Amino acid sequence: MIRATVQLAGVTNPFTGGTRPAVENVASGTSTYPIHHEASLLLPYLPDPLAVAAVLCGLPGVPAGHQADIGAGASLVIAPSDLDPAALPALGSVTKIPFTGSWPLLTPLLLQLTEGDGPPTWDPSARVLTVRLPKGTTATVRLSCALPEGALDLLGQWGWLLEDRAAQGQPPPDAAFAELALRGLTWPLTPFREITLVHACQQPTLDPDITTLTAARMPGYTGAALSGRITLDADSTAKIDLIASWTDPTRPGQPGIPATAHVLEAPLPPGADIGELNPGTGGAPDVLVLGPPADGQRAHQEFGDTR
Repeated sequence: MIRATVQLAGVTNPFTGGTRPAVENVASGTSTYPIHHEASLLLPYLPDPLAVAAVLCGLPGVPAGHQADIGAGASLVIAPSDLDPAALPALGSVTKIPFTGSWPLLTPLLLQLTEGDGPPTWDPSARVLTVRLPKGTTATVRLSCALPEGALDLLGQWGWLLEDRAAQGQPPPDAAFAELALRGLTWPLTPFREITLVHACQQPTLDPDITTLTAARMPGYTGAALSGRITLDADSTAKIDLIASWTDPTRPGQPGIPATAHVLEAPLPPGADIGELNPGTGGAPDVLVLGPPADGQRAHQEFGDTR
């Protein structure tokens, strides 16, 4: 593979007022990834001559069964998909952003995340595709490249497919399958890569709330089994910690002794021994259901004695 090296001047650092490299390589474990600070991206390698557009499946804001294309006014137009209906359940939605320029100086695009839940927008002058994602949520998008008309006849994999079908006495792929191939939606010809979009937040977007909680303690037991319901936002919550407080009785006439204890830590989604997570619908919060109490149930508070 031939790789071109592009030297870029430093750019202004908005945090310090000084300069920083236009592209920084950041280490993460055993790998590194680049962070681009320049306003306009430059392609640092020779692109595939047959790649004419970026294709993104499952982009947030584009409904399933729809497609988003650059319209006459250079804006993103969302409409029902014209692809084979049988393929739509696996694809979700399809967004196509053509590359500009002449090979090898194709102009890439910038994928920008912002808060919200509306449809994506396209800035043709800056070549920025803005995708909206609510706080605390993630989305996985499949990225591949579309092919130009006539490209299938240049590909060995397509030729092998035709030869194999002919050897088995089968007709060549129909027009619907050929259209999927040209749009970059067939794995053998244009394998996709998955991109995970994350709108991280420092704390849950909804405070957990105990709506019901019951502590059942049998005679002679040293702990109390818990059952109940806790409303929360599961997308932005990594775990739930339950803290108990109570007053231990003392001798008659003496004040009780206040006590606290960490009862349980429940990661989300919870294990079967804790309970189950019920997703909310229609804007309602998610619900963590504890219990019902059973042998081996971790949703319980241990006191260490039978008082």
